[in-house]
Amino acid sequence: MKSLFFPAILLLSLAGCATATSGQDFNMEAVQVLVPGVSTVDDAVRLMGASPVSVTNLGDGSKILGWTYIKAQSQFMSTTSQGKTAHLLFDANGIFVRANSTQVMPGVTN
Repeated sequence: MKSLFFPAILLLSLAGCATATSGQDFNMEAVQVLVPGVSTVDDAVRLMGASPVSVTNLGDGSKILGWTYIKAQSQFMSTTSQGKTAHLLFDANGIFVRANSTQVMPGVTN
């Protein structure tokens, strides 16, 4: 009976843990490196370290590339989550115009 006690405790402790992600992690600091009027779409994808999760083509030929990454970890009675998004506007020639980005640092909820 004693030999089943420790494996049972281990199993129960692991059952309360879970991690979920959405999107692909990317380099948020790259947004600060891009230079309006100079950087290209290829530069952005290379610096971000991941392909965008969305591309929106606008009527004037410009486009918005979007990156999103969300990670949530649950352990017993608490959840820790973090996320970040970046949307980059490029003109019709593929030249960087401006960025809009948000980062939510890890927070714990009970």
